[in-house]
Amino acid sequence: MLRTEHVSKSFEKDSPLLERVCFSVLSGRIGVVAGETGSGKTTFLRLLRGEIPPDSGRVWVGNQDIAKLTEKGRMQLWRKVAMVHEADRLVADRTVIENVALPLRIQGIHGEKLVKRVEALLERFELSHLAYRFASTLSAGQARCAVFARAVAAWPQALLADEPFAHLDRVHAQRLMRILLEHAEQDQMAIVVATHRLEFCSFDRIDHWQIVGTNIVPVENAHEDTGISFSAGME
Repeated sequence: MLRTEHVSKSFEKDSPLLERVCFSVLSGRIGVVAGETGSGKTTFLRLLRGEIPPDSGRVWVGNQDIAKLTEKGRMQLWRKVAMVHEADRLVADRTVIENVALPLRIQGIHGEKLVKRVEALLERFELSHLAYRFASTLSAGQARCAVFARAVAAWPQALLADEPFAHLDRVHAQRLMRILLEHAEQDQMAIVVATHRLEFCSFDRIDHWQIVGTNIVPVENAHEDTGISFSAGME
């Protein structure tokens, strides 16, 4: 579970970006945070991961108040809370299977445990038939799925995704969202997606939040029109 209690953050004096944000997403679910460019989506993800401290309030990962972590504890936290950025790319001259296995190898995991995990992820992300293709030969949709498979390879407890649908068409974006939902449920992972592309996010087990001014509120409680609309249904 990821949770914030009255979190505020400013980068300029007397100009708050986020104020008193109370947010939570449970394991096995996806929380979608909607907002336009510059509204604070990326900053919020960095707060959830402990990359930057809040000016006030608290951030929790499970039962851990991350403000109380030592430097070593913070490094361990970054293994537990994976993050995929809009600009993240695969290692072009490595195969898909090599890219997905990379985090496991970094953590010293080898042999049968590595093989089983990578094979399971390739199947889950519908990449098994591309296992030995070089990353540079993949389509945008295939590469994005491989980036996410790599991000979750080493069993993180949570995943943060910043604009995951960038450069994807509707078919590939919906496919990726469906796979992430399946992964959240099967691995009991909490996932937070920051996006302005809400037309791809109308599934069950998704909690919708919206940046309104300097706060992040559940969509049913939003009283202002940010210009972001939800699709009435999925094709």
